[in-house]
Amino acid sequence: MRTFGIALVALFVLLLTVSPALACINDSDTFKLEKQFKSLYPDAPQTPPPSEAEPSDNNLLVYGGFGLGAALLLTTGLVGFLRLAL
Repeated sequence: MRTFGIALVALFVLLLTVSPALACINDSDTFKLEKQFKSLYPDAPQTPPPSEAEPSDNNLLVYGGFGLGAALLLTTGLVGFLRLAL
């Protein structure tokens, strides 16, 4: 029962901290303000972004990080589940 209470408090704190973000999701003034901001500056010619000659080899690092995170998350869940079951 204590674990349920801690989980409930954690969920409440999470919802309390995330709820202000809902005000930003449906912001109807964003388009008007962006249009006003853009009108203050003269139109500049758009230059294309520089293209990379070679793709970087960081994919292995990124996938390894995701894999390690997923393994840690699954292991933590398994240990928590087994601890509750015993």
